[in-house]
Amino acid sequence: PMTLRVGVGQFMAWDGGCLFIGRHERQLPMHAHRAIQLVVASEGEHRVRASETEAWSAYSVAAVPTRHPHAIDVTASGYGAVIFIEPE
Repeated sequence: PMTLRVGVGQFMAWDGGCLFIGRHERQLPMHAHRAIQLVVASEGEHRVRASETEAWSAYSVAAVPTRHPHAIDVTASGYGAVIFIEPE
C-alpha cells in the first residue's frame, strides 16, 4: 500500500540528527524512536500524548525523550520545526 503523506516542508539531515521545517497535514499515531525529539510551533500549540488513552497536552515547545512512546498532533500550527538528535 501507498504511504500517507505526513506534511510538506524542508528536510535537512546530518550525522547524528535531522531537522524538518514545514507543516503537518495529519496527526502522527503512537510511535517511539531512538532520537531525542524537539517539537516547536510557529504559532498556536502542538499536542502531545504518551498513550492512546491519555488526554492530549498542548505545548508551544515539547521535548520527547529517546525511546519514549508518544503521539503528536501539530496540525493547528501554520508551520513548525521538528528536530531529531541521536543520543551518543
